[in-house]
Amino acid sequence: MKPSRTESGSKSTTSENDRLRVSRTRLFLLCLAGSLLLYAAFPPLNLWPLAWLAPVFWIAIVRLKTLPQFSYRTIYAASLVHWLLLMYGVGNAHWATRCFGWPALSGYLAVYLPLFVLFSRVAVHRWKLPVTVSAPLVWVGLELFRGYMATGFSMALLGHTQVTWLSLIQISDLVGAYGVSFVLMVAAAALVELNLFDRFLSADIRLINQATKRTRTISAICAGLVLLATLGYGQFRLSEKLIGTKPPISIAIIQGSIDTEFGDKTQSERTINQYIQLTDHAVSNGQKYDLILWPETTTGDINWWEASENATSPENYDRGTDEEFRALIKDNQKYFVATVNYWATQRWQTPLLLGTSARRYERGHEKIFNSAIFIDQQGRIAERYDKMHPVLFGEYVPLGDWFPWLYKVMPIPTGLSSGTAPKTIEINSVKLSPCICFENTVPHLIRRQINTLASSGNSPDVLVTLSNDGWFWGSSILDLHLTCGVFRAVENRLPMVIAANTGFSALIDSSGQIVNQGPRQATAVIPVTVDPVERTSWYLASGDWFAGICLLFSGAACLQLIYDWRRSTAN
Repeated sequence: MKPSRTESGSKSTTSENDRLRVSRTRLFLLCLAGSLLLYAAFPPLNLWPLAWLAPVFWIAIVRLKTLPQFSYRTIYAASLVHWLLLMYGVGNAHWATRCFGWPALSGYLAVYLPLFVLFSRVAVHRWKLPVTVSAPLVWVGLELFRGYMATGFSMALLGHTQVTWLSLIQISDLVGAYGVSFVLMVAAAALVELNLFDRFLSADIRLINQATKRTRTISAICAGLVLLATLGYGQFRLSEKLIGTKPPISIAIIQGSIDTEFGDKTQSERTINQYIQLTDHAVSNGQKYDLILWPETTTGDINWWEASENATSPENYDRGTDEEFRALIKDNQKYFVATVNYWATQRWQTPLLLGTSARRYERGHEKIFNSAIFIDQQGRIAERYDKMHPVLFGEYVPLGDWFPWLYKVMPIPTGLSSGTAPKTIEINSVKLSPCICFENTVPHLIRRQINTLASSGNSPDVLVTLSNDGWFWGSSILDLHLTCGVFRAVENRLPMVIAANTGFSALIDSSGQIVNQGPRQATAVIPVTVDPVERTSWYLASGDWFAGICLLFSGAACLQLIYDWRRSTAN
């Protein structure tokens, strides 16, 4: 007996659903393969060669003629797996960062992979451009956009996986770390053009425009030329004979190891005691340094307070009048000045650069800064740098000023204020420019600070980062943060000195070579000698011109999507 039309239609629909379900499964597995390979290319596994292969799976999806229904949700889900694994360490310090910060950050970053596939497909299928052109341009454009969006997050770029391949990463002084990502994407796209991965694709979803022999040859040659040119330039830069422009300076980097635990009332006291003991040890054998360097926020309750003449006490202060409160602030200032003066002139007899907090009280308003304070040879407070780029969720919560209750569920009691200008400190004619914590993960911020200082005649010779990475409890976030320091050194052709609580403290030269490095989650005194050299950087002078072109390309693809959608809805 033949089935009825209804039965036949039902079976046909079921068969179609089964076919699409298989396609979506294969699509997810393709995306997941790329996501897991890229995760493995980063710390803690550090299998960096896999980064050359990971994008192949996503680019293959770009070349598919059709995609199953809800495919971008599938791509997003696979991308989310990668970011949840890679960013796990950001949630270690507090239940709120584990429950809200970690998934929110990972969920946001996962958006970029489906956007990459979507925009690249416009260029390949709508504009008929080769995938070896489209994929690298879109990828780098989105990396630049990520560096600015929501205050910017430029950690864990694709090119960062190659941090140990020094000859490859030297092009960062031309086009930034984005250039390294571009090279990897060109190579991966060329592999896809060779049609090596077609057998992994579902039979019901065919590739468009299978690459001809001529296309494959051109793609392979172009990718090879790009890689050879990159490595050739890198070898040229690494072989340069560098001449010191100023006398070298010696720095004692003090690395304590206190993991951040909110609610631990003894942590401030334990932190400063540990750093005092380590510094005592650093100078105990009579060793002389030009500077002693402490990480971010390590002075415990010994921090700087100041007030305007008409400052009023905060709402939670109930121990006296406004005049008495201002007197209390003056007493706090005297204590701070006396303490650091004793450290610099008597106890250690060395200038200090300390990570601390600074509070400023005005009429009806309190500002809190994350600061680096320089104490000179005479024990005076010679300079203070206030962090200009507070960390999202770690140092401020969006809309927190309008909805203060948001801070009640976060590990920070209130948001930090932003500093207004970069600063330099001078040690024996050598000028150092400090930044704090994740500021060194933002390439355009560091470049802008250096250029701002140069315009006022204070071009820095050395970059310095003070960081408290105790938030991450020794996780691979420490490695990712150190990688950012390497790329900032290469991009700007300046040595970078890093002092990080729990690690990694380091000295990185202007070629990105890690000369000295502290341990993970352990205390150390790391003596380093910094030798300033004069080197040129096109990136420092010209900025993100290359990545900006890539972003314009991605933006054009987005506008094309909007135009096509409006036309389809109008019809």
